[in-house]
Amino acid sequence: MDHYNYPKRLKAIWTAAVAKYKTGHKTPEGFLDDDTIAELATLGLNLMDVFDYAEDYINGGDPDFETFLMVHEVRRDYFFTKTSSGAIYRAPRPCFASGQDR
Repeated sequence: MDHYNYPKRLKAIWTAAVAKYKTGHKTPEGFLDDDTIAELATLGLNLMDVFDYAEDYINGGDPDFETFLMVHEVRRDYFFTKTSSGAIYRAPRPCFASGQDR
């Protein structure tokens, strides 16, 4: 992916994802093609980074593309400045038992 113009490409991916979700594709399986997933990986992103935002946008009206871009800019920056191996690091999400404080 062209790292100088990646916001334009992310906009195209996000727009296509929103349209696909609107047409009824509401599961991550087959949501993006392998080439798009590979493109996202060069930015430190994955399928769920796009799917979750498209789903939330359709179901709740936000976050919009600009918010999606800002959040993923931070992730992209972290990916490029903090990972020396080029592998995507995802911190484990905490798991809470029912009734526990978050």
